[in-house]
Amino acid sequence: MAQLLGELSENGIISFFKNGTLYSGVLLDHESQIKGLKPTYKTGKDGNIIDDSDLEYSRAEDINLRIKAEGTDKNGKKIKVEVGDKDGELRSFFKYNTTKEQLASEAKAKLTEWKVEGLTGSFGTFGGHTRQLLDIIKIVLDGENKGLYKVTKNTINYGLGGYHQNISIGGRVND
Repeated sequence: MAQLLGELSENGIISFFKNGTLYSGVLLDHESQIKGLKPTYKTGKDGNIIDDSDLEYSRAEDINLRIKAEGTDKNGKKIKVEVGDKDGELRSFFKYNTTKEQLASEAKAKLTEWKVEGLTGSFGTFGGHTRQLLDIIKIVLDGENKGLYKVTKNTINYGLGGYHQNISIGGRVND
């Protein structure tokens, strides 16, 4: 199975587990989830964030990204293009039926699109509702809306006082 998932990945098909179910396919925008009601995490008197010391705010111009674009031309031949900062965080995408020029142009556009200022890192919160990979959450710090973010990881710690979550977030997906 690992070999099959590796071959799918080489051809731009993403695979991951969520709630014990294996999902494979091309990741799509979560527009319907973005428009719906989001769980909100906030600091302050009525807040549910108990530790925000690992959250950092980054300006777009300070973000180092490297985009790896892969695709196939109309004959099925593989094409690869890389743009951005050589030491930057790697992000990738795949496109079918394209040319090297089109792929390079789209990679440069995505570099600008994905360099979004906002929060990075992780925060601690109570157990309550467990967040899963790719859930969209809203973060409010000191009364100020910091936007919607994608959950990239959730580590759950159990103890005598119940359980806590350490939620890692990816780039901002919306205001």
